[in-house]
Amino acid sequence: MQHFPTGQAEHKRHRRLARRNANGIYNWIMTNDVFYRKVLAHLKHDYSKLEQHARELEQANVALEQDNVDLRNALLAKEQQTAELQREIEAQTKASGACTRRWPARRNQVWSDGWNRLTNELAEAEATKYREKSKTRRRKIKALKNRVRTAVATSNSFEQWLLFVEQEKQDVETLLARYKKKLQAQNRIMTEARVLARELRRSAESTIFNSSTTVNSWCSTFERGIAHVIVAGELFSTSPATSDGSSCLRSDSELIYGMSTLEGLETARRGSPFSRSS
Repeated sequence: MQHFPTGQAEHKRHRRLARRNANGIYNWIMTNDVFYRKVLAHLKHDYSKLEQHARELEQANVALEQDNVDLRNALLAKEQQTAELQREIEAQTKASGACTRRWPARRNQVWSDGWNRLTNELAEAEATKYREKSKTRRRKIKALKNRVRTAVATSNSFEQWLLFVEQEKQDVETLLARYKKKLQAQNRIMTEARVLARELRRSAESTIFNSSTTVNSWCSTFERGIAHVIVAGELFSTSPATSDGSSCLRSDSELIYGMSTLEGLETARRGSPFSRSS
């Protein structure tokens, strides 16, 4: 309860005044009445403040009780959340333990799967590489076979050409040998024709002196000319043949030689004593 030291001092002062002044009892009473009235008014004022403060305290108490209820509810919710979190932690701990127990097997499984995958990829890469090499090798082998076939065909054609050239060489050698023989025969015939022509000239020159001798020599010379004409005819009829069976054409020397031989014989015949006598 609130005390008022100022009022007490006045009361003491009034009491002293009252003792000093017996006639001042009334004044003392009135003074005390005023004092008590002031004190009562002051007490009423303090009481009203206390009531207001009590109401405020009650309101604060109600608010505090509501806050306490809210806090209790929040605490319960927190406890529930804590319990749930504890259960979750326990579940996670159990799961972690299970994962820890399963980790070696899982690690081995992952390692095995990765190793198998890498092995399969490596095998596939090796197979692809082998297939590419096989394709390249087959292409090379095919190209080599084609080259071998081409070389064999070229070799066969070259061999055939060599055989043909060899046959042509043999034919040419045969023709050359025959032409050599013909040349020798033609040279011999030409030599004999020259001799015959000289004999004919001599016989023609000697007809003036001895006609009988000229006739006999001319006859013998004419007979030899006839024999040479027969030989020339045989040479004309026996011309060499090539490898395909076709006859070679007569050379210009053969034709010229035959014509000159015939003309010489015709001249000899005209210059004979029989032709002059006729």
